[in-house]
Amino acid sequence: MKNTTTSLRIQRLVKTLATLHTFWVLVILLLLCIGFSIITPPGTFLSVINFKSLAADSSQLIILTIGAAYLLISAGIDLSTGSSLVLNTVLTLKVMIWLSSVTSVTIAIIFGVLFAALFGIVIGIINGLLVTKLRIPSFIATLGTMGATLGFARLASKGTNVPGVPKELMHFINTEIFGLPLIAYIALFLVILASIVLKYTRFGLHTIAVGSNMESARRAGIRVEYTQIIVYALMGLMVGIVAIIDLGRFGVASIAAHTTDNLQAIAGAVIGGTSLFGGRGSILGAAVGAFIPSVLRNGFIILGLQPFWQEVAVAFVLLAAVYFDQWRREQMQKIESQMSTAPLEEPSASSD
Repeated sequence: MKNTTTSLRIQRLVKTLATLHTFWVLVILLLLCIGFSIITPPGTFLSVINFKSLAADSSQLIILTIGAAYLLISAGIDLSTGSSLVLNTVLTLKVMIWLSSVTSVTIAIIFGVLFAALFGIVIGIINGLLVTKLRIPSFIATLGTMGATLGFARLASKGTNVPGVPKELMHFINTEIFGLPLIAYIALFLVILASIVLKYTRFGLHTIAVGSNMESARRAGIRVEYTQIIVYALMGLMVGIVAIIDLGRFGVASIAAHTTDNLQAIAGAVIGGTSLFGGRGSILGAAVGAFIPSVLRNGFIILGLQPFWQEVAVAFVLLAAVYFDQWRREQMQKIESQMSTAPLEEPSASSD
C-alpha cells in the first residue's frame, strides 16, 4: 500500500509540475522584467518605446519558436533556421528589386511575400527529405544545410548587406495597431492557430505520436515520413514569414544577422516546456519561453553589457530547462514501473 500511495503522490506531483510549467516560465519572465526595471536607469526598460521594441523583437523569435516547437515535438531539430533566414531575405529582396523595375511596387511586394514563403517551404522540404529519405540524422542534415544556405547567401549578396527594401513594405510592417506593432498581432495569431492545430487536428496528433514513438506511430497507420516532411516544411514557412518581417523592419537584408536565431528558437521552445526527446510540448509555453532570450538581450543592451553575456545567460536557462525535462521524464518512468508492479504487490499486502 505504501508503494501505491507513493507512486500516486509522485504522479500527481509530476502532473502538477507539467501543468504549471508555463505558469512558472511566466513567473521567471516577470521576475526578469522586475529585475531589469530596477537595475536599469529610470524610464529606459519600462519605457513605451522599449516595450514596442521588445514586442517586435520577441514576435520574430516567437514565430521561429513555433516551428522549432513542432520539430522538437516530432523528435526532430533544425539548426539551419538562422542561415536559411539570411538566404531567404537576400533572395526575396533581390526578387522585389528586380520586379520593381519591370512592374509596380505593389505587385513586386506581393510576389516577394509569396517567394519568401515558398522558398522557405522548399528549404524545409529539402531538410525533411534528407532526414526521411536519406536517413541522415536531423542534427547532421540541418547542420549541412546551415552551412550551405549561409554560403549561398554570401555568394548571392557578394558578402555585403543588400539595401533597397520598398518603402511601402517597411511602412506596412511597421504599422501600429492600438499602440502595438502589427507583427505582434501576427505572432499572436500564429501562436493561437498553431496551438489549435497541435491539440485538435489529426496532423497535430500525428506529430505528437511520431515524436512519442515513431515505430508505434508507423504500426498505427500514421504516415511517419510524410508527417516529418510537413513539419520541416512548416519550419520553413515560419522562416519565410520572418524574412518578410525582418526586411520590413530594418530595410536591409543583413548577412551578419540571425547567427544565433536557431539556438534561441530551440531554447525558447525547451524553456517553454517542449521536450528535446519529442512527444510533448506546448505552443503557448514555447511562445512565453521565447520572451526570455528577448528580454535578456534587451536588458543587457540597456545596461551596456556585451551581448555575449546574453548568450551565457540563455545557455544557463536552457540547461536548467533541459535538466528539469530529464527529471520529469525519469519520474514518469518510475511511475510507470511502479504502476506495472503494483498488482503483484497487492496480494502479499492483503495476506498480511
